[in-house]
Amino acid sequence: MSIEKVLCISDLHCGNTHSIAVDGVELEDNRFYQATKFQLGLLKVFESQLDRIFDKLKGEKFALILNGDLVDGKHHGNPFVENLITDQIRILAAVISKITDRANSEQIERTYFMQGTEAHAAIGNDTERGIAEKYGVELKVRPNGGSKTWQEMELEFVNGAVLHTTHHFNFTNIYEGNCYEREWKETGISHRKAGIDAPDIY
Repeated sequence: MSIEKVLCISDLHCGNTHSIAVDGVELEDNRFYQATKFQLGLLKVFESQLDRIFDKLKGEKFALILNGDLVDGKHHGNPFVENLITDQIRILAAVISKITDRANSEQIERTYFMQGTEAHAAIGNDTERGIAEKYGVELKVRPNGGSKTWQEMELEFVNGAVLHTTHHFNFTNIYEGNCYEREWKETGISHRKAGIDAPDIY
């Protein structure tokens, strides 16, 4: 099924005090999240960008891509991260509601959850799989043979252009230009070797 418009949100890392958050989110044990001045500044920029996006959409339908590392997870004993994954997910839900509250009931046509980094999303991306299961109906998550998360995918626009989406980049100490340029070349080459056209957008 071809699409016309896509909104892609990546690397929210909710739960980290250096990432976006909404003030006053109710957490476990009758606690409430106190967002920092920095987090509220990020939120203001985020909302400003959403204003521009929804002005351009003018009520038209779009596919929402949540492109990995939605919460910060439990890694390296980081003191700047909320301890409970459930609390991180509650903060995430408040951030995502900034999108869903602006969209009319039919505007989000479907949502794709991309798998993030296991350091943040747990082994096998368990956290993001759980988030996709929990919010599947509300966000119209597209089923994928039993799994509601993707490692990579390609979507075709109505004009025939193809969008390739993944969170993962294979990074090494050796790369040409920058990692995105290298990934673009490698993905293009792998498509050509398989005898298919390379995606237009990554």
